[in-house]
Amino acid sequence: METSSKSSPRKTRRSDGPIATPLECFRQGKDSDSMRNALAELAMRLVDAGDREEFRKADGVTAIVDHLARILEEQATLKYKWKTSEVFGATWEEYEVHDSLQFTLVALCHASIDSDIAAEMHELGTIETLFQTLSVLPEQRSDYVPFILEGLRNLCGSDCGYTNSPTDLVQSMWEILLSDKTSLYWQELAAEVLTNILVIEPSRAAASPERLSATLSLFLHAVTVPDTANFGIAVSDLLCNLCCDQACCLLLICELDTRRPRGHLRHSGVVYLAQLTEKTQDDALKQSMEALVHNLSWSDPAGKRSIQKLALSSFMNCFATISS
Repeated sequence: METSSKSSPRKTRRSDGPIATPLECFRQGKDSDSMRNALAELAMRLVDAGDREEFRKADGVTAIVDHLARILEEQATLKYKWKTSEVFGATWEEYEVHDSLQFTLVALCHASIDSDIAAEMHELGTIETLFQTLSVLPEQRSDYVPFILEGLRNLCGSDCGYTNSPTDLVQSMWEILLSDKTSLYWQELAAEVLTNILVIEPSRAAASPERLSATLSLFLHAVTVPDTANFGIAVSDLLCNLCCDQACCLLLICELDTRRPRGHLRHSGVVYLAQLTEKTQDDALKQSMEALVHNLSWSDPAGKRSIQKLALSSFMNCFATISS
């Protein structure tokens, strides 16, 4: 598939004024460069709690969410999707459309860390909009998938009490988690989204015996490989929350019994997991595993629940270069 050879002249600088300044520049949308630069600055400044509060008071949430919704609505009508856009007046080229999408997703992720903003986003149907974006994202922009998943992770982990995530969201997250064709980071994020959904909507688990078995396999492999500790934490927390359901808990106990290595056959699979936990060197992973062992040991539906902490977008890994 042919792609545009142009790239964005990313010269964004943080202004010294209030965040309302780039927000107003974004709303006016005089030209592509000013609009995209404003979006990039918003994405960067929404890292700051004070700027997030000012952004919310200036009704920036509606502006950003509506921006993404309008792009999606327009692209759905085009024969060659994500190649051009005229929704904001002037004709945008492919790289301009992609930049706008990227900065919008990152801005949504950073803004969603604030619980009041997350509540507004839920009212605006942002989870549904992000999930729709994930469903229609072009293959050549698969590098934006983490930004979408990070936003979903934050929104599903917010404490504003939403209970209306899209019907197919859980199914899609399971597919990403258990796929051997996606990156480990995608799998980690999918596990985090599922973990957070189960805190609010435990009945949405859709954890079949096959999925439980496959997830346990991922977990047992991850906790024995030093470089995959973060993924191990994500899957451990997911299993921990799944164990708050008695049926899932019993299935996992039975699965663990079949996974005991030689030399551990005299004890149950849960005892083996407890011993594995004691040997774990990573403190954060060990803490997650201890919660899992607790839930497996007590088989109590009111057991410990884990939640993946809200976090910034992985785009911040390259922001220093972009801003320099």
